[in-house]
Amino acid sequence: MRKCVKKETKELPLPRILKNLKVNKMRKQKLSHQASIDKAERDLDFANSREREKKRAQTQKKRRGLKKKGFNLKNKDVHHTPSGELVLASVRGNRGNFGKGTKREG
Repeated sequence: MRKCVKKETKELPLPRILKNLKVNKMRKQKLSHQASIDKAERDLDFANSREREKKRAQTQKKRRGLKKKGFNLKNKDVHHTPSGELVLASVRGNRGNFGKGTKREG
């Protein structure tokens, strides 16, 4: 029987801005270490943009209101439609932009 020898991988040091940001070890995309760091930085910039902060605040406010009224919100997300209206959508559908992907999401 052969023994399994675990290879040690040398990871590059993270930039100072991303020290506390976790890079997902089980990644869905095959990205190099540097590319995954760059992607994490871009994603963080997008998530903290003014527009996203406003939308996040709106959806949280709507969700709290619906919960207070007694709606069953299990497996539901509050979703912004292209017209700006807030509606309930399934978590599954909303995460993938209803089959369209998130590359050109706006």
